[in-house]
Amino acid sequence: MRRPSDNERAFAEYLDNLTGRQRTERSRNGQEGDGQEDEHPVKRGRESRGKPNRSALATLRRGISGRPEVTFWLDRYIRPFIPSRATPWQERCYYLVAALFATHQGTWPTDDTDERDRNLGASLAGLVRRESQRVHAESGGVERRFIALLSSHQDDLDVHLRHVISLLASRDVPVDWALLLCQIKHWDREDREVQRSWARSFWGGGLPVTNQEMASAGDG
Repeated sequence: MRRPSDNERAFAEYLDNLTGRQRTERSRNGQEGDGQEDEHPVKRGRESRGKPNRSALATLRRGISGRPEVTFWLDRYIRPFIPSRATPWQERCYYLVAALFATHQGTWPTDDTDERDRNLGASLAGLVRRESQRVHAESGGVERRFIALLSSHQDDLDVHLRHVISLLASRDVPVDWALLLCQIKHWDREDREVQRSWARSFWGGGLPVTNQEMASAGDG
């Protein structure tokens, strides 16, 4: 299964920095520069460190609609990360992930040695396990949402992702945003590679999300 590029990881870390959580930035290694690398707010140090940039997060949340008149205002945050050869769908994925992040902001702790699945199926499996600890919990709704997500067409993906991210946010379950960005770019592959990977993580009994990781997802 494909893994996030340096650029996708840098984008996710930039989003995380908007929350005020200070994390180590990864170099973009000039992958998608086109002369724009030095112009990005992260590189210029204009984004505040140590406190949330609530204005930026509020602007990014507006991007969930996908309307051109809205996404225009998001360009200062997103456009410098988009590869010059990106397809329209790949471009849309950057705006979608940024908007979804702004509604949740829960992020997996950075640990390159962690071999557990961290895809969206694994996050939703963690939600089901957490819900099962509650009295009178009903986790079937999570599974129904997940099945609808797996069955969705690319054109409807934003709606289904919005629903499941809202569920994850309600219980502070973390999301690997760089991996999500990487994977939804390939949502319409004929072999359904992404969907099968998420299904394996959700129903395959992977290792659980720990309470400590749940707590850190909501920090900041």
